[in-house]
Amino acid sequence: MMRTMRIAIAILFFASLSFAQKEVRMPKDLPPYGAEKPLPVPSVKSAKLDNGLTVWLVSEPGFPKVAFTVAVRGGLAADPADLPGISELLSKTVDQGTKARTAKQIAQDLQTAGGDLSAASRKDFIEVSTAVLASKQDTGITVLSDILQNASFPEAEVTLAKRNLSESLRQRESQPAFLATRAMAKVLFADHPYSVTAPTQESIAAATSADLRRIFAQRFRPDQTILVAVGDFDNAKMMEIAKAKLGSWKAPGDTPPAAPSHPSGTPEHAVFVVTRPGSVQTTLALGTFGPLRGDPDYEAADVANAIYDGTDAVMLSAETSVGKYPAEAAEYMARIAAAAESSINKHGFQDLPPAREPSHAAIVADAAFRAAREARVSAIEALGRLGPAQAIEPLRACLQDQDARIREYAERALGQLEQARQREP
Repeated sequence: MMRTMRIAIAILFFASLSFAQKEVRMPKDLPPYGAEKPLPVPSVKSAKLDNGLTVWLVSEPGFPKVAFTVAVRGGLAADPADLPGISELLSKTVDQGTKARTAKQIAQDLQTAGGDLSAASRKDFIEVSTAVLASKQDTGITVLSDILQNASFPEAEVTLAKRNLSESLRQRESQPAFLATRAMAKVLFADHPYSVTAPTQESIAAATSADLRRIFAQRFRPDQTILVAVGDFDNAKMMEIAKAKLGSWKAPGDTPPAAPSHPSGTPEHAVFVVTRPGSVQTTLALGTFGPLRGDPDYEAADVANAIYDGTDAVMLSAETSVGKYPAEAAEYMARIAAAAESSINKHGFQDLPPAREPSHAAIVADAAFRAAREARVSAIEALGRLGPAQAIEPLRACLQDQDARIREYAERALGQLEQARQREP
């Protein structure tokens, strides 16, 4: 598993018209916030199907949705040397058609179930997710299983996705932060596969539907995949549904692609400059290797990172948030949801047998968190988009909610707002 690259300092200089906007005062009668409480870890039912597929189920009775997240081993670090970043193109096209459904039919089927589908490529895995109404969970997992087993990568859809990805890359390459991240990865990992952070224009142009189908066949196999489901369902019934929809999925007879080796060596202690003539922004970044997710001091390093830099983003300051309260309020909810990540990650490592390597633990933890966050937090997350002035009363109402998690999230959010109010001049 790749070492976590910690950005100790990331500073972005920019000009903003928000300084000239009139400051919005927060109410003075916010309730006091209580002591921080430990986040309860969800009960996870885990099993491995006969075909090697790992299944994690988290039953949340009363929640109106069911979220499915699938993580498949093999991401950007597993891409061929002559097609760096092709995993990103694969994630953009994996839902664009199967042997039985067109891209339009996939979208329509999920929309009628009250959801949609997203896919993303990471360093060590590719993730596919959907969240549907609890009453339509069978439709959701049916479409998802069809994609996992039968994605066809039609020529027309791939051509369109290549054009869109090329334009997206050009836009990203105009951002100093993207250039800094790409340069940092190259400095830290040199020629190691972890140095790949995105495709290149050359790899996008060279990629074909045949390439995508070949890589899909190599990586998308049940013995290299974990399915995480969270929502309103009975564990036993959901396990039977998973077996019915995915139990016949067969792994090819060949050995799965090997995981990248651990990076070796120590990053050079030096200053590197990426020139960008005419730029109105400058990004400064410091980075080095951090602990592995499976290391005993990973959580301590995570807390240290928050102390040094990770908490700034949630501060409502006059300089950065005047007139932009909805986005900042949403950030509060994201920070609250992040507390769930730490707990679920910790639970995941404890639950895994010692024989499994850290890379698999990280995949499991990431997939579990993303599914759990989508299913358990989305109900209150909408309040974060309202802005403090509008969110206070709904959040107060949430303090009386029957769901202890909602009460806790609301209490934390109100505490954050009160802290922001106290920082105002």
